[in-house]
Amino acid sequence: MLLWNSTAHGKKNFPRPIDPQAVTHMLITVRFFASYADSLGLARTELALDHGSRVSDLLASVAQLPGAQSLPRNPIVAVNQVFAGPETRLGPGDEVAVIPPVAGG
Repeated sequence: MLLWNSTAHGKKNFPRPIDPQAVTHMLITVRFFASYADSLGLARTELALDHGSRVSDLLASVAQLPGAQSLPRNPIVAVNQVFAGPETRLGPGDEVAVIPPVAGG
């Protein structure tokens, strides 16, 4: 996998390869629904997590967001539209949905 760095010290630079081992973070899209979105004041955000992070690590980061105190410690979570537990590993570009309880008849 090649990643490219197109700037150096604020100046435009020709693209040069970056060692993938040097990249320590990955971006994860997090979506919140219904009462969770209302509590947090947002429906979507992106979090930078260390490679090898799990759902539990993501939830710990979410717990630091303003308004997160109203969320349960272990909400229902889906990773890339598949229900996932706290030990599920995340990958770069994954989409995580934090889903509130649903009632119906």
